[in-house]
Order: sequence, then C-alpha cells, then structure tokens
Amino acid sequence: MPGRPVAEVRGLTVKYNRIVALDNVDLDIYEGRVLIIGPNGSGKTTLLKTLVGLIRPSRGLVRVLGLDPLRHPGMLYERIIFVRDSEDIPLPIKVSTHVNLLKSIYGEDKVEEGLDILRLRGHLNKRFSELSKGYRRRLIMLEALVADRDLILLDEPFTGLDSDSRAVISEALEHIRGNLVVSSHIPLNIKFNQLIVIESGKVAYSGEFREGIAQNYLRCA
Repeated sequence: MPGRPVAEVRGLTVKYNRIVALDNVDLDIYEGRVLIIGPNGSGKTTLLKTLVGLIRPSRGLVRVLGLDPLRHPGMLYERIIFVRDSEDIPLPIKVSTHVNLLKSIYGEDKVEEGLDILRLRGHLNKRFSELSKGYRRRLIMLEALVADRDLILLDEPFTGLDSDSRAVISEALEHIRGNLVVSSHIPLNIKFNQLIVIESGKVAYSGEFREGIAQNYLRCA
C-alpha cells in the first residue's frame, strides 16, 4: 500500500467499565481512502472517536497526522474534520445562517459549489429542524466537502438515509481531495485504497481493499 500513515495506533485498549471495546489494537491507517467495516458493536465508532480525542484510551499510543489527539486537540482540529452519525447543528438554526457561517470561514465560491454538489440550494430558507434526515446529513457534510482539511473522518454516513441522499453523498465524497476514512456497514459507491476490518475489538484485516472481504460485512439498508 503506497503512502505514509495518517494515523498510527499501538497497543490501543479502550474499556467501558468491564466491557473491552478495543483490545490491544496495532494499526496503521494510510494516505488515500480507507474503509473501516465490521459487525455492529465491533469497535469501529470507538476507534474513530479515539483517533479524534473524544475518548481517552485505557492504554496505548495514538497519533493522528503526527499529533497526540489528547495533548494537541487544537492543532489536530485545524487539520481534520470528524462527521459523526449524529446531528451537531442546533435544530432552530436556519440553513442559510449555517451556510453563511461556512462562507465566512471557507470562502463563498467553495460553499456555493458545495451547495450544488449536495443539492441543498432549494432548502436555504428552512430551519435545520424542518429538514429530512437525508438533507440534514447533506448539510452536515457541507463543511467536510469545502474545508480542504488534511483528513476527513466519517462515521456511518449512510445510516438511515434514502437512496437519493446516499447517491448525492457518494458523489460529494468523490470531490473530497484530502485523505478520507469512512466507517460504514452500508456500501459506498467510491473507490478505496485500504480496507480495515474490526471484529470484537480487534483488527481482523488491514491491507489493500478487497471487494470479496468487504462484501462479507457490507449490506444494503
């Protein structure tokens, strides 16, 4: 697999009380496009949250873009974006207000292009609470699309979405130029360089993307 690691994990263990979510994991995540798969509850989301510093490991070493996520969160968050399977935009906020904020940060031209890619232009006058789940996810994806960060991490971007929103978000992911790490149990219509399989808190496979392996874990929903 060509390229350098964007994330390095050594001896990573994460426990929730007596439950071991990640068990002595050693892993390199390389430049390019990486898909993380595995059964529900296998540790995929825990791994992503640990990489971005939202979870403190019980033990082990974690480096993302050469930075310790717990010691240097500010420096790290200037270089990454983490899109979770949750809604972080306040429900009363108007779409146009959020869009204008992104324009002030990333530039009007980029955001205008992103609106077209995600097909959001007809929803600018709505509040976030008035959007369907699919359009909420599209709006949350907008910053990841326009920010030009070194690393984008997505946790289950397709969960609960209809086929139209899945297609639009898949197209949007093709426009992301930075490194991309996606955790998913639903197929994404994009090409990946690296495949990581997590089972019962351990790495069952890490290497070149192989369709045959991926199909054992991905399902349409």
